[in-house]
Amino acid sequence: MYISAFPTLTIKTLFNPFPQRSWDRHFPFQKPIFFYRGANAVWSAVKILKLPPQSHVLVPAYHCGVEISAVLKAGGFIQFYNIKNDLLVDLEDIQRKINHETKAILVIHYFGFPQPIREIKRLCDSKKIFLIEDCAHALFGRIPEGMLGSFGDASIFSFQKSLPVADGGAMILKKEKLEESRMLRQPPGLTVLRGLSVLWMEHLKMFHQTVYQFLEGFIFNPLRYLLKQLKKIPTESFQIKTASTHEFDEGLTVLGMSNVSLKISQNIDPDLVIQKRRKNFQFLKEGLKNVKGIAFLYHDLAEGICPLFFPILADDRNFLQERLNQKSIGTFIFGKILHPHLPREKFPSAEFVSNKNLCFPIHQDLDEIHLKYMIEAITE
Repeated sequence: MYISAFPTLTIKTLFNPFPQRSWDRHFPFQKPIFFYRGANAVWSAVKILKLPPQSHVLVPAYHCGVEISAVLKAGGFIQFYNIKNDLLVDLEDIQRKINHETKAILVIHYFGFPQPIREIKRLCDSKKIFLIEDCAHALFGRIPEGMLGSFGDASIFSFQKSLPVADGGAMILKKEKLEESRMLRQPPGLTVLRGLSVLWMEHLKMFHQTVYQFLEGFIFNPLRYLLKQLKKIPTESFQIKTASTHEFDEGLTVLGMSNVSLKISQNIDPDLVIQKRRKNFQFLKEGLKNVKGIAFLYHDLAEGICPLFFPILADDRNFLQERLNQKSIGTFIFGKILHPHLPREKFPSAEFVSNKNLCFPIHQDLDEIHLKYMIEAITE
């Protein structure tokens, strides 16, 4: 059995649209700006805030790195604030570090679990500083007071983490404060085709292994070779430039979300995504509760949360990930490479979670048979 770490793509998803009203109900924001990736939206948010020279942006010590690079490339000066072991922001540390140079705070809803965003918003309003709400992990998430993403002056989403799309992120602006009129280009067609092909191959590998093995020799391997050769062509029309998970490429900020990825995202049934992710989270939680050597990062799944993964802490995380990879189980590590500007010795909690977290997939493609296989492998 093979288990992909992220959702896969079916041909049906491309051509069998779901009613638009369902998407609008779970993404009820006016005039979102769609980007090639979420990190580009972070870069654009800092740009359009028009921060004065020498302005500081408070950023979390625990991060994936690319969002920090985006802030720096956009001209912001970063100052790190502490994240506790339970991944909640350290409000006291934030308050200590706010000064006359602080103009914005970046807050991340890790793995779809909300930060105390109301308190943070009140603090930002009282100090007259901007709130950048990073919802890259929290698509479709909500708290009783509203959707995650509705509190920030600029809110960021990344569709690639939750949906089977080749590219895609979004930025929501508080229109009474901010404006954005920059025109974004469509990404190169071959870049989009490559991403869709990978997602489709992942689906075949998960659900139709015999077909996948047959096609691999005749189609997939030649296709990989062809794409590798096309990358060498120095013309923009044939450019195949994929975004790195850890490095920010300012040259990609001119690109918007591809039309096909936007169409796919709006073909998805958000109710199904939320239901399956919550159900799978609870199933793994129950199945792993007595396994020694791992600790849960989150024990409760409050109403409204749409979890991205089932994250755990393990003392020998790299060994566990390697063994699961040998059993064809895809996992993910968030924040494995912290930004080089971070003084790690001053933020032991960020270092602790970075070194020990491992994320098990719970996405909407997975059924009980996959989860049981994961539980057996992890227990072993």
